Amino acid sequence: TGAQGVGKTRAVVGADGAPGILHRAQGVISILFEPDHAMAEQARRDYDRHAPDGAPPSIVVRGRSAPDPDQPGETMCRLPDIAGKLATKGVSVPQALCKQCPHASVCGYLRQEQTIKALSDAPDGVAIFAPHDYAFLPMPGQIEPDLAIFDERPRDYGLEEAQASFKILGERLKFDRPLNAMGVIQAASEEADAQAANLQFINPLKIALRKAGQDHPDRILAALREQGVDRAQVEGAIAGLTYFQDRATARAMHNACKEWHFAQTSGDPFDLESRLAKEIENREGKITAALRTIFEALLVEIDKPRESATGIIVADVQRSPGAPEKAKGIIAVRTKSLRVQGIPFLHLDGTGDHGIAQRIFGEMEIAHHPVERSPKGRGDRIIQVIGPEFHNAGLVGGRKVNDEIIPYEGKWAKTYDAQRADILKGIDARPGALVIGNKSVIEALKPGEHGAHAAHFGAIRGRNDWEGIQRIMIIGREEPSPRAVEKVARAFAAPDDAPFESLDGDPYPKTTRGIRKRDGAGHGISVSSHPNKWANRVLEQIRDAETVQAIDRIRPIFKDHPLEIILLAPVAIDLTVDQVISFSDWRKGGTRIERALKQARVLPFSGAEAARLLPGIWATKRTADRDLSEEVLSG
Repeated sequence: TGAQGVGKTRAVVGADGAPGILHRAQGVISILFEPDHAMAEQARRDYDRHAPDGAPPSIVVRGRSAPDPDQPGETMCRLPDIAGKLATKGVSVPQALCKQCPHASVCGYLRQEQTIKALSDAPDGVAIFAPHDYAFLPMPGQIEPDLAIFDERPRDYGLEEAQASFKILGERLKFDRPLNAMGVIQAASEEADAQAANLQFINPLKIALRKAGQDHPDRILAALREQGVDRAQVEGAIAGLTYFQDRATARAMHNACKEWHFAQTSGDPFDLESRLAKEIENREGKITAALRTIFEALLVEIDKPRESATGIIVADVQRSPGAPEKAKGIIAVRTKSLRVQGIPFLHLDGTGDHGIAQRIFGEMEIAHHPVERSPKGRGDRIIQVIGPEFHNAGLVGGRKVNDEIIPYEGKWAKTYDAQRADILKGIDARPGALVIGNKSVIEALKPGEHGAHAAHFGAIRGRNDWEGIQRIMIIGREEPSPRAVEKVARAFAAPDDAPFESLDGDPYPKTTRGIRKRDGAGHGISVSSHPNKWANRVLEQIRDAETVQAIDRIRPIFKDHPLEIILLAPVAIDLTVDQVISFSDWRKGGTRIERALKQARVLPFSGAEAARLLPGIWATKRTADRDLSEEVLSG
């Protein structure tokens, strides 16, 4: 941690003709996890470009919905939407779909599995490049890497969520293993084991969880323990769920594929994808996958010396077919299980939070190397504009309700219209600058139509597309609601003994933080904070770290020429600022003193003279006296 753009990823994949870490990992299976497919592709290209003789061959892991590079116009899986729906239900895609899929012979995903397996078995080893998701999923070909590098913060913080209504928690699980899959005696024996696990562990835990959630939502752990639930009960329920995996959906997939094959021989029309989608939609399916996540989240907390649960809350859950519009139930969040275990593991994140990273990946050593983005003497001009909150809704022009923007009216409409107009003037005055903000803000302002480059928070990490740009403007910041932040933070806070401090829907309290100024004076600013340490860490990662990531897209530490950085946001981040200025002054072209110097090229030291000579800047002697005081001028 500590710095962006210092060459962390380049040290891994090579740079300037020199090999990197992965080139020297000969004879082993190494893997680099990148935020998305595009970044994985970029890293692989850099690896190949700098690969010396004898370096392990490389391959990119592409998801089922990714384009197939060997078959233009096709996706890796010919039925990616069906595969996605199955995965969402917790149904094994290889078992339910791939074995019977009529497209198996041309499937890019299956071909990729075979290639990865062959490369992994070869003596030279292989360098694999994959999106973050695969750090928490089985690798294609079931290969196991020998070393892993994880670049940037995990997407979605490496969390998983599950929910179950109180109604579903009261329903019994059904054993549905088909008899043709085993002998009658073996089937009867397994069903007996399944029902034993259900009666002893699963059903009692579901009933206890429902009762605790309904009667004691604020003290779920205490209520569960009062009903006799302990660690052994939860562990037994998790183990017993193996018997109740959703097999009905897989059978329906197999039958539909058989009917398709028959239709091909008879010449009858048959829309396979529509049929498969219908089979999935017609089955509510078991909630085995959701129950497993809920039980595993509970296992983290069941022994904690507190009454309330952290990673498990009572709330409105998603409506299921035939159910009322809203239903109360249990929502659980937990960190995903890292698939790569017991091997050398390196996590690279210049703006990372060590505590959060360890809750995802496990105990790690930390190397922190802070680097000044704006060295003294380069002549940078870094300005932070404060005053307004620069709310995303105001910058967009209205509140978002059910994916629809409801425009502001009256005074607020005029205020925000003027704010957007002033910001666009600032963009117009800086042709070729990089402008970054919330996605909806960028879509509303359209900086590209004003001669600027544009990008949005959440899609900038690790990208080098703008490293040749000298000017950047950051508009607003990402600051999700307390409820949204708490939902993420609960997964990290769950292993703690202390109760989770929730704001219960109240707004963030404010605290004073210092903006670091080049003259050493500093400038206090009021920013939102959260009383829970994990929630505050998540908030700062979303808001502050993402702002720093944005500024680092122009790679300031490598620049030889002066930079201009304009930050329009009420934040206190790791950035040395030359000037803190109000939005009122910034939109007019600078402070009154700055405007006077631009207009007259001289500055009267007398307030009376300043007001007389420059009445358009100083309307009164009193204002001029205050601006021209020795204290202000010396500052």
